Amino acid sequence: MKPRELFNEVKRIALPIQSVCEVGVYFADKCALKMFITAKIPATLIEADPACIEDLKSAYGNLPSVQIIPKAIWHERTQLKFYRSNASTFAGAVGGSPAVINDSYQLRDQDSFAVDTVLFSDVDSGNFDLVLIDVEGAEYNVLQHMKSRPKVLSLEIRASSYQNPRLHEIQNWLRENDYKLWFHNDTDSVFIRGNPSFTISQKFYYGVLNFRTNWEQGYQKQKKKIRQLLKIKH
Repeated sequence: MKPRELFNEVKRIALPIQSVCEVGVYFADKCALKMFITAKIPATLIEADPACIEDLKSAYGNLPSVQIIPKAIWHERTQLKFYRSNASTFAGAVGGSPAVINDSYQLRDQDSFAVDTVLFSDVDSGNFDLVLIDVEGAEYNVLQHMKSRPKVLSLEIRASSYQNPRLHEIQNWLRENDYKLWFHNDTDSVFIRGNPSFTISQKFYYGVLNFRTNWEQGYQKQKKKIRQLLKIKH
């Protein structure tokens, strides 16, 4: 999710947001909550990679409205082996991250590091209005122990050939907790809770946005299949 994207859409529908959280932030310049932080909305940033943590502390460590948690979120308190692959940092225990599926990354010890994990309930007091989760296949592990029922929930559940390995459980959780798809881009799907009162023009805008995203993703998948067929023939 681009830093301005989610903030702009929340602003478009005038949705009041008083507390935000991002799980799996990466570096500070890629923080999807950057505009919320600039607007002085209290933010909790959760990141597992030590290099990213130091960068986040350098950028936001002196801001009283920002809490940085240097842990990974999992369904149990333990220690996990994580791997770095370009812009992806993920738990090897996930079994199917975007880096593995889309980029054919092979797990290598030289790319790994150990991380202590906590439950999301350990850091969630129940008052988050917006939660963004981008943890390379471990999204359901976060949802399992979520106390908050945020107004807006952003999840990475598909990207190119990748589909979240626990998509079925995620869909059940969303349905049971009254979440509906708001909009999605090439990697992230954003859900909104309850029955928001969109104007006719807003409904049209999001209908076109989602149609375009679906079309582009379908086109990219077909192009990839054609390339694979051409490679086989040659």
